[in-house]
Amino acid sequence: MNIPKPIFNIQSDFDICTIPYSPITEKDNLEIRAQILNSGVAGDVTVEIFLDKNLISQKNIRIEKDTYGFVNTFVNLKEKSGSHIITVKLYADFGEIINSQATLQLEVKKENLPVLNGGYVMLGPPNDRKPCDTYRDELKKFTDEDWKNYISEMHKIGQECIIIMVSQQYLTLAEKELVAHYPSKLIKKSDITAKDPIKAILSEAEKNGQKVFIGVGNQFGHKGTIEEMTELYEMYKDFKSFYGWYFATELRMDLPDKEHLEKWQLYNYLYNHARTLCPVKPIIISPMGMPCEEFCEYFKDIYFCDILMPQDWVGQCAFHIEDSEEMHKRLLQLCKITQKHLWANCESFNFTDTPDGKWENWGCTFKDFPWDAPRVLVPRFRGGGMIGEQGFDKQIKAAYPYVEKIMTFMLSGFFCPPDFNIKCGGD
Repeated sequence: MNIPKPIFNIQSDFDICTIPYSPITEKDNLEIRAQILNSGVAGDVTVEIFLDKNLISQKNIRIEKDTYGFVNTFVNLKEKSGSHIITVKLYADFGEIINSQATLQLEVKKENLPVLNGGYVMLGPPNDRKPCDTYRDELKKFTDEDWKNYISEMHKIGQECIIIMVSQQYLTLAEKELVAHYPSKLIKKSDITAKDPIKAILSEAEKNGQKVFIGVGNQFGHKGTIEEMTELYEMYKDFKSFYGWYFATELRMDLPDKEHLEKWQLYNYLYNHARTLCPVKPIIISPMGMPCEEFCEYFKDIYFCDILMPQDWVGQCAFHIEDSEEMHKRLLQLCKITQKHLWANCESFNFTDTPDGKWENWGCTFKDFPWDAPRVLVPRFRGGGMIGEQGFDKQIKAAYPYVEKIMTFMLSGFFCPPDFNIKCGGD
């Protein structure tokens, strides 16, 4: 008589993850994550995590049938620079273990230089999104092969992480017809030339050892659905480069009213579903504004993200660099309390009123910002440019002491090789 039993499995290439990804530094709050699939009846398993030969965590967890169990632990890396092996081992008194252990390599540096580690790519903005007029047409001409080449060009200049901003976009903001930038069975295809740019990006990133976040929803009101997230996961889960999810709905940290704070709960259903699909994949969000006291208190009791990556608001003329530094300083203390990770999102653009970069109100406060102006996004050649008193390099240096990784909004449209076959963003 066969007695039903739990069947536990863990795979090195799929079921272990670190936040931040390797290489990391001694100052980072390393989180090691592991997931264990149980394809049998519900049962208990003991999970041990080792850094080299040192046991750093031991937990007994119960895993239901056909679901993942999840464990994580945080590690102090002080004086641990060098190469390490993370090992996860499984033990069970009853049941079957298919793979008893899995491993992951980790590189720890004394410190990193304050440089850009990666950033967003946009696959195709709405056709009536005026600020994108400077690069939208060229961007939509990218073929799958162009995306592969572009991702490798970014790798050459040290961009180790790619955030696909949105997978589902509106064709126009006026009509809000939802389209997909990939071959979806749920939503009709957008008007971009590439047939499957997400696959192209993931496949090229995998060759280069880059990490990729896949965007869910968009910043214009479509929060994303469980069905869309499931479809994306099933289509791209086999790529080792698929590191995590980006929730594209943008929220504010500077508004103290209860109604706005409760909007943060909209992330919960997506976060819960992401943890069901693949618990180790981190969730990253990019809110905006100086965190007010009410937000900081509210944030301590919510769980819907793993990585907080605030917009630095310098490119939008809402913050000076000193404001951005203060924002990161406040958020670091909050992330320490909540055991979340803090990354930077330094804006490599100017919101300006004309394509030639003329911006008479540079340095205005957020309150005085002329949001109804006919703005476009241009590379930062005004208001400090790439190097200067308010330069892009200063934005990076201001965030650097407080964060694990530094990303930018954005790469596509603002960073382009001089000999690339499509001049995305102009000369």
